[in-house]
Amino acid sequence: MNASIEETGFTEQQLEALRTEARQVIAADFPSIAAAAKDAGIAYATLSAFLNATYNGNNDRVAADVQKWLRARRERVQAVAARPVAPGFLM
Repeated sequence: MNASIEETGFTEQQLEALRTEARQVIAADFPSIAAAAKDAGIAYATLSAFLNATYNGNNDRVAADVQKWLRARRERVQAVAARPVAPGFLM
């Protein structure tokens, strides 16, 4: 995932909130950080270091990618919830 320019410039509080949300999603929905990284399209080492606040690269870029991934997951969940339920067997 590539971050757009308008989604950069995260404060330290925003980064920590994003890390917390990502950790919660990973704990609830994925067997490992590696599986979440694959779903997000982010390298495992990058995501792991970002979540542990030890990433030495451009944290704003990674944060924007994580933010996009979390937003896309929320939209998928909403789309599935809004999908009509098929009726059961009718005689």
